Amino acid sequence: MRYFSTLLVLLIVNSCGTNTKPDNLKEVPLELLESFNSIEDSIFFASTSDIEVFDNRYYLSDYKQNIVYSFSNEWNNVIVIGSEGQGPGDFRGPTNIEITNDYISIMDEYSRTLKLFSKDHSFIKSVKLPYSVSPDTEFTSNNNTFFQYSKRYELITHFDTNGQILSSYGNFEKDTKGRYNSQTNSWHTTIEAGKLFVINKCEPLILTYDLQTKELNGSYDLGKMTILKDKLSYVTNEIEKDPYARKSYILFSDVLIEGNFIYLLFTNYDQVSSLAFSNQILKVSLTEANSFQINGIYGLDKNGWYESFTIDNDKLITFNEFSSSVEIYKLK
Repeated sequence: MRYFSTLLVLLIVNSCGTNTKPDNLKEVPLELLESFNSIEDSIFFASTSDIEVFDNRYYLSDYKQNIVYSFSNEWNNVIVIGSEGQGPGDFRGPTNIEITNDYISIMDEYSRTLKLFSKDHSFIKSVKLPYSVSPDTEFTSNNNTFFQYSKRYELITHFDTNGQILSSYGNFEKDTKGRYNSQTNSWHTTIEAGKLFVINKCEPLILTYDLQTKELNGSYDLGKMTILKDKLSYVTNEIEKDPYARKSYILFSDVLIEGNFIYLLFTNYDQVSSLAFSNQILKVSLTEANSFQINGIYGLDKNGWYESFTIDNDKLITFNEFSSSVEIYKLK
Protein backbone atom coordinates (compact mmCIF):
# COMPACT_ATOMS: atom_id res chain seq x y z
CA MET A 1 0.00 0.00 0.00
CA ARG A 2 1.28 3.43 -0.96
CA TYR A 3 1.10 6.02 1.79
CA PHE A 4 2.00 9.68 1.70
CA SER A 5 2.64 11.76 4.81
CA THR A 6 3.25 15.48 4.56
CA LEU A 7 3.66 18.12 7.21
CA LEU A 8 3.52 21.86 6.70
CA VAL A 9 5.64 23.63 9.28
CA LEU A 10 5.91 27.40 9.33
CA LEU A 11 9.10 28.77 10.81
CA ILE A 12 10.94 32.02 10.38
CA VAL A 13 14.68 31.86 11.00
CA ASN A 14 17.30 34.54 10.64
CA SER A 15 20.93 34.87 11.57
CA CYS A 16 20.10 36.89 14.66
CA GLY A 17 17.50 34.60 16.21
CA THR A 18 14.53 32.30 15.70
CA ASN A 19 10.84 33.14 15.63
CA THR A 20 8.80 29.94 15.57
CA LYS A 21 5.11 29.90 14.62
CA PRO A 22 2.80 27.06 15.77
CA ASP A 23 2.96 23.98 13.55
CA ASN A 24 0.28 23.85 10.89
CA LEU A 25 -0.22 20.18 9.99
CA LYS A 26 -1.31 19.59 6.44
CA GLU A 27 -0.91 16.67 4.09
CA VAL A 28 0.43 17.51 0.65
CA PRO A 29 0.42 14.19 -1.25
CA LEU A 30 2.58 14.18 -4.37
CA GLU A 31 0.92 12.40 -7.26
CA LEU A 32 3.08 9.67 -8.77
CA LEU A 33 2.92 10.20 -12.52
CA GLU A 34 5.24 7.47 -13.71
CA SER A 35 7.62 4.79 -12.48
CA PHE A 36 9.98 2.61 -14.54
CA ASN A 37 13.16 0.57 -14.04
CA SER A 38 14.19 0.16 -17.68
CA ILE A 39 14.13 2.00 -21.01
CA GLU A 40 13.24 0.22 -24.25
CA ASP A 41 14.04 -3.15 -22.61
CA SER A 42 17.74 -2.44 -23.07
CA ILE A 43 18.64 0.13 -20.42
CA PHE A 44 18.30 -1.07 -16.83
CA PHE A 45 19.10 0.98 -13.74
CA ALA A 46 21.13 -0.34 -10.81
CA SER A 47 21.89 2.44 -8.31
CA THR A 48 21.70 6.14 -9.13
CA SER A 49 24.00 8.52 -7.24
CA ASP A 50 22.74 11.70 -8.87
CA ILE A 51 20.02 12.99 -11.20
CA GLU A 52 20.31 16.32 -13.04
CA VAL A 53 18.38 18.16 -15.74
CA PHE A 54 19.88 20.62 -18.23
CA ASP A 55 18.74 21.87 -21.66
CA ASN A 56 15.81 19.44 -21.82
CA ARG A 57 17.98 16.42 -21.06
CA TYR A 58 18.17 14.22 -17.96
CA TYR A 59 21.46 12.84 -16.61
CA LEU A 60 21.69 9.86 -14.23
CA SER A 61 24.94 8.55 -12.75
CA ASP A 62 24.78 4.80 -12.15
CA TYR A 63 27.33 4.04 -9.44
CA LYS A 64 27.14 0.25 -9.71
CA GLN A 65 27.36 0.07 -13.50
CA ASN A 66 30.06 2.81 -13.69
CA ILE A 67 28.28 4.75 -16.42
CA VAL A 68 26.25 7.94 -16.79
CA TYR A 69 23.04 8.00 -18.83
CA SER A 70 21.79 10.99 -20.80
CA PHE A 71 18.14 11.03 -21.93
CA SER A 72 15.87 13.44 -23.73
CA ASN A 73 13.09 14.86 -21.58
CA GLU A 74 10.82 12.21 -23.10
CA TRP A 75 13.16 9.50 -21.75
CA ASN A 76 14.37 8.40 -25.16
CA ASN A 77 17.38 9.25 -27.36
CA VAL A 78 19.62 7.49 -24.85
CA ILE A 79 23.34 8.32 -24.76
CA VAL A 80 25.70 6.34 -22.52
CA ILE A 81 28.62 8.38 -21.16
CA GLY A 82 31.74 6.45 -20.17
CA SER A 83 32.16 2.83 -19.12
CA GLU A 84 33.76 0.84 -16.33
CA GLY A 85 37.53 1.02 -16.43
CA GLN A 86 40.59 3.18 -15.90
CA GLY A 87 41.04 4.64 -19.38
CA PRO A 88 40.16 8.14 -20.64
CA GLY A 89 36.51 8.88 -19.89
CA ASP A 90 36.05 5.67 -17.87
CA PHE A 91 34.57 5.55 -14.38
CA ARG A 92 35.28 3.82 -11.07
CA GLY A 93 32.35 5.06 -9.02
CA PRO A 94 30.63 8.04 -10.71
CA THR A 95 28.79 10.14 -8.17
CA ASN A 96 27.46 13.67 -8.57
CA ILE A 97 27.05 15.61 -11.81
CA GLU A 98 27.34 19.34 -12.51
CA ILE A 99 26.34 20.75 -15.90
CA THR A 100 27.19 24.22 -17.22
CA ASN A 101 27.17 25.80 -20.66
CA ASP A 102 30.68 24.47 -21.27
CA TYR A 103 31.02 21.16 -19.45
CA ILE A 104 29.32 18.07 -18.15
CA SER A 105 31.39 17.49 -14.99
CA ILE A 106 31.19 14.11 -13.26
CA MET A 107 32.93 13.14 -10.03
CA ASP A 108 34.68 9.74 -10.14
CA GLU A 109 35.15 8.70 -6.53
CA TYR A 110 37.72 5.92 -6.61
CA SER A 111 40.05 7.50 -9.19
CA ARG A 112 39.88 10.84 -7.28
CA THR A 113 39.25 12.69 -10.53
CA LEU A 114 36.68 15.01 -12.00
CA LYS A 115 35.81 13.90 -15.55
CA LEU A 116 34.94 16.70 -17.97
CA PHE A 117 32.80 16.05 -21.06
CA SER A 118 31.61 18.41 -23.80
CA LYS A 119 27.93 19.13 -24.34
CA ASP A 120 27.93 16.56 -27.17
CA HIS A 121 29.08 14.00 -24.55
CA SER A 122 32.64 13.71 -25.85
CA PHE A 123 35.37 13.21 -23.26
CA ILE A 124 37.65 16.24 -22.77
CA LYS A 125 39.92 15.62 -19.80
CA SER A 126 40.31 14.27 -16.28
CA VAL A 127 41.02 16.75 -13.51
CA LYS A 128 43.05 15.31 -10.66
CA LEU A 129 41.53 16.54 -7.44
CA PRO A 130 43.63 18.69 -5.11
CA TYR A 131 44.93 16.54 -2.24
CA SER A 132 42.80 18.50 0.21
CA VAL A 133 39.52 17.64 -1.54
CA SER A 134 37.36 14.70 -0.41
CA PRO A 135 36.17 12.67 -3.44
CA ASP A 136 33.25 11.18 -1.50
CA THR A 137 31.63 14.60 -0.99
CA GLU A 138 29.52 16.63 -3.38
CA PHE A 139 30.84 19.53 -5.43
CA THR A 140 29.29 22.49 -7.21
CA SER A 141 30.55 24.71 -10.04
CA ASN A 142 30.61 28.38 -10.97
CA ASN A 143 32.21 29.94 -14.06
CA ASN A 144 34.02 26.67 -14.88
CA THR A 145 35.58 26.44 -11.42
CA PHE A 146 34.61 24.03 -8.67
CA PHE A 147 33.83 24.10 -4.96
CA GLN A 148 34.14 21.03 -2.76
CA TYR A 149 34.36 20.15 0.91
CA SER A 150 37.76 19.29 2.38
CA LYS A 151 37.69 16.94 5.37
CA ARG A 152 41.40 17.49 5.87
CA TYR A 153 41.16 21.23 6.43
CA GLU A 154 37.50 21.62 7.47
CA LEU A 155 36.64 24.15 4.78
CA ILE A 156 35.47 24.44 1.15
CA THR A 157 38.23 24.26 -1.48
CA HIS A 158 37.82 26.30 -4.67
CA PHE A 159 39.78 24.90 -7.66
CA ASP A 160 39.95 25.20 -11.47
CA THR A 161 39.83 22.77 -14.43
CA ASN A 162 43.55 22.04 -13.95
CA GLY A 163 43.04 21.02 -10.33
CA GLN A 164 44.81 24.16 -9.08
CA ILE A 165 43.51 25.58 -5.80
CA LEU A 166 42.23 29.13 -6.22
CA SER A 167 40.98 29.90 -2.72
CA SER A 168 39.07 28.49 0.22
CA TYR A 169 35.89 29.32 2.10
CA GLY A 170 35.07 28.98 5.77
CA ASN A 171 36.47 27.59 8.98
CA PHE A 172 33.86 25.09 10.06
CA GLU A 173 35.10 24.61 13.60
CA LYS A 174 34.67 28.36 14.09
CA ASP A 175 31.66 28.98 11.84
CA THR A 176 29.54 26.22 13.38
CA LYS A 177 30.39 27.36 16.91
CA GLY A 178 31.68 23.97 17.98
CA ARG A 179 28.90 21.89 16.40
CA TYR A 180 31.21 20.50 13.76
CA ASN A 181 32.58 16.94 13.96
CA SER A 182 35.44 16.44 11.49
CA GLN A 183 35.23 12.64 11.68
CA THR A 184 31.62 12.27 10.64
CA ASN A 185 30.30 15.53 9.21
CA SER A 186 30.07 16.10 5.49
CA TRP A 187 28.60 18.97 3.53
CA HIS A 188 26.53 19.70 0.43
CA THR A 189 27.56 22.74 -1.60
CA THR A 190 25.47 24.73 -4.04
CA ILE A 191 25.52 28.27 -5.45
CA GLU A 192 22.67 30.72 -5.90
CA ALA A 193 22.51 34.51 -6.32
CA GLY A 194 26.18 35.15 -5.57
CA LYS A 195 26.19 32.99 -2.44
CA LEU A 196 27.82 29.67 -1.66
CA PHE A 197 25.36 27.56 0.33
CA VAL A 198 26.93 24.89 2.54
CA ILE A 199 24.46 22.43 4.08
CA ASN A 200 25.55 19.95 6.74
CA LYS A 201 24.53 16.35 6.03
CA CYS A 202 24.51 15.34 9.71
CA GLU A 203 23.47 18.47 11.60
CA PRO A 204 20.56 20.89 10.93
CA LEU A 205 22.94 23.67 9.89
CA ILE A 206 23.06 25.86 6.77
CA LEU A 207 25.95 28.29 6.23
CA THR A 208 26.18 30.86 3.44
CA TYR A 209 29.31 32.62 2.17
CA ASP A 210 29.68 35.60 -0.12
CA LEU A 211 31.41 34.44 -3.32
CA GLN A 212 33.39 37.68 -3.64
CA THR A 213 34.49 38.39 -0.07
CA LYS A 214 34.53 34.70 1.02
CA GLU A 215 33.04 35.87 4.33
CA LEU A 216 30.36 33.99 6.26
CA ASN A 217 27.13 35.98 5.87
CA GLY A 218 24.49 33.59 7.17
CA SER A 219 24.17 30.80 9.71
CA TYR A 220 20.85 29.01 10.14
CA ASP A 221 19.83 26.40 12.70
CA LEU A 222 16.91 24.19 11.62
CA GLY A 223 17.06 22.16 14.84
CA LYS A 224 14.12 23.98 16.43
CA MET A 225 11.71 22.68 13.78
CA THR A 226 9.20 20.26 15.28
CA ILE A 227 9.68 17.69 12.55
CA LEU A 228 13.43 17.63 13.24
CA LYS A 229 13.29 18.00 17.03
CA ASP A 230 11.94 14.52 17.71
CA LYS A 231 14.28 12.89 15.24
CA LEU A 232 17.35 14.70 16.55
CA SER A 233 16.44 13.74 20.13
CA TYR A 234 16.17 10.09 19.09
CA VAL A 235 19.47 10.17 17.21
CA THR A 236 21.21 11.83 20.17
CA ASN A 237 19.97 9.07 22.49
CA GLU A 238 21.14 6.36 20.08
CA ILE A 239 24.59 7.93 19.77
CA GLU A 240 24.90 8.12 23.55
CA LYS A 241 24.32 4.35 23.62
CA ASP A 242 26.84 3.73 20.84
CA PRO A 243 29.13 6.66 19.84
CA TYR A 244 30.30 4.75 16.77
CA ALA A 245 26.74 4.83 15.42
CA ARG A 246 27.11 8.55 14.62
CA LYS A 247 28.32 7.76 11.11
CA SER A 248 25.04 5.95 10.38
CA TYR A 249 22.80 8.97 10.87
CA ILE A 250 22.50 11.22 7.82
CA LEU A 251 20.15 14.20 8.02
CA PHE A 252 20.07 15.57 4.45
CA SER A 253 21.07 13.21 1.62
CA ASP A 254 20.48 15.65 -1.26
CA VAL A 255 19.94 19.37 -1.73
CA LEU A 256 18.60 21.46 -4.60
CA ILE A 257 18.02 25.18 -5.04
CA GLU A 258 15.28 25.96 -7.55
CA GLY A 259 14.30 29.60 -7.98
CA ASN A 260 13.54 31.04 -4.55
CA PHE A 261 13.32 27.65 -2.87
CA ILE A 262 15.79 25.24 -1.37
CA TYR A 263 14.73 21.58 -1.23
CA LEU A 264 16.26 19.19 1.32
CA LEU A 265 15.85 15.42 1.02
CA PHE A 266 16.02 14.18 4.59
CA THR A 267 15.94 10.95 6.54
CA ASN A 268 13.43 9.98 9.23
CA TYR A 269 13.92 7.37 11.95
CA ASP A 270 11.14 5.27 13.45
CA GLN A 271 11.73 5.31 17.20
CA VAL A 272 9.82 2.05 17.71
CA SER A 273 11.37 -0.10 14.99
CA SER A 274 14.65 1.86 14.72
CA LEU A 275 14.22 1.73 10.93
CA ALA A 276 15.30 4.64 8.74
CA PHE A 277 13.15 6.13 5.99
CA SER A 278 14.51 8.49 3.35
CA ASN A 279 11.31 9.60 1.68
CA GLN A 280 10.52 13.22 2.53
CA ILE A 281 11.61 16.52 1.00
CA LEU A 282 11.64 19.73 2.99
CA LYS A 283 10.86 22.91 1.03
CA VAL A 284 12.27 26.23 2.26
CA SER A 285 11.67 29.67 0.73
CA LEU A 286 14.56 32.14 0.88
CA THR A 287 14.26 35.88 1.46
CA GLU A 288 16.56 38.81 0.81
CA ALA A 289 16.83 39.52 4.53
CA ASN A 290 18.94 36.43 5.20
CA SER A 291 15.98 34.57 6.60
CA PHE A 292 13.79 31.76 5.32
CA GLN A 293 10.43 30.14 5.83
CA ILE A 294 9.62 26.44 5.90
CA ASN A 295 6.86 25.99 3.32
CA GLY A 296 6.19 22.29 3.57
CA ILE A 297 7.33 18.71 3.46
CA TYR A 298 6.59 16.51 0.47
CA GLY A 299 6.09 12.83 1.14
CA LEU A 300 7.36 10.23 -1.31
CA ASP A 301 6.60 6.50 -1.25
CA LYS A 302 6.84 5.42 2.41
CA ASN A 303 8.26 2.08 1.34
CA GLY A 304 10.94 3.67 -0.84
CA TRP A 305 14.48 4.87 -0.23
CA TYR A 306 15.70 7.98 -2.04
CA GLU A 307 19.15 9.57 -2.12
CA SER A 308 18.94 11.96 -5.08
CA PHE A 309 16.35 14.03 -6.92
CA THR A 310 15.94 16.89 -9.35
CA ILE A 311 13.13 19.22 -10.42
CA ASP A 312 12.01 19.90 -13.98
CA ASN A 313 9.31 22.60 -14.05
CA ASP A 314 6.35 21.00 -12.23
CA LYS A 315 7.86 17.52 -11.99
CA LEU A 316 10.01 16.06 -9.23
CA ILE A 317 12.21 13.24 -10.52
CA THR A 318 13.89 10.84 -8.13
CA PHE A 319 15.29 7.32 -7.94
CA ASN A 320 13.92 4.64 -5.64
CA GLU A 321 16.88 2.55 -4.48
CA PHE A 322 14.65 -0.25 -3.19
CA SER A 323 12.92 -0.86 -6.53
CA SER A 324 15.80 0.42 -8.74
CA SER A 325 13.32 2.60 -10.58
CA VAL A 326 12.97 6.20 -11.70
CA GLU A 327 9.90 7.84 -10.20
CA ILE A 328 8.29 11.03 -11.48
CA TYR A 329 5.95 13.00 -9.21
CA LYS A 330 3.78 16.03 -9.88
CA LEU A 331 5.22 18.86 -7.81
CA LYS A 332 2.63 21.17 -6.27
